[in-house]
Amino acid sequence: MADRLGSFLLKKVKETCPQSELKGDERRENLKGSFRVQNQEKILEKRVLLIDDVYTTGTTVREAAKQILKKGAKSVSVFVIARAS
Repeated sequence: MADRLGSFLLKKVKETCPQSELKGDERRENLKGSFRVQNQEKILEKRVLLIDDVYTTGTTVREAAKQILKKGAKSVSVFVIARAS
C-alpha cells in the first residue's frame, strides 16, 4: 500500500505459499502475521482504503485490515478489482 509520496505503508514481512494452492483454513494460517504497518503515524485515526486485485476468500484483505486497525486506523474500506468464483 503506497501513500501519495510513494512510500509503502503496509509491507508483507513473511514468505508465504501462493494462496491459490490452499484451502480456506490453510489460507488463514498461511497469512497470519504476514503484514506489518510501516509508518503508524500516517494511518493513526485515518480512514484507509485497501485495494486488492482478486478477492477469493477474503483472507488477504482481512489479515491486512486487521493489522491496519491494530495500528490505530479509524476504519478500513476495501476495493477489489475482481472476484474469483
